[in-house]
Amino acid sequence: MSSVPFSIRIDSEIKKQLESEAKALDRSASYLVVEAIKRYLEANNKQKLAIEAALKEAEKGEFISHQSMRNWFASLGSENTLPYPKANISRRFSKSIKSV
Repeated sequence: MSSVPFSIRIDSEIKKQLESEAKALDRSASYLVVEAIKRYLEANNKQKLAIEAALKEAEKGEFISHQSMRNWFASLGSENTLPYPKANISRRFSKSIKSV
């Protein structure tokens, strides 16, 4: 993949910290910035995919009640750990939920 110039303005203190970190890692500050941007974009994409998957799941209209989840969560780590709760609320939506 080819690279192209890209300029940004940052606070002088952030620049000092970035240069210090780059020196400690024997990398360039540009390398660290590119890696940070890549990780941000990957995390953001994963979040979008998770939201879209959750919306599709919600469109099925099958949900677990708050009380069932509280009971299950409270049982975790105890001698009487409950099985993961099953959907006990059913709601169908008249309009499709829009994705992000």
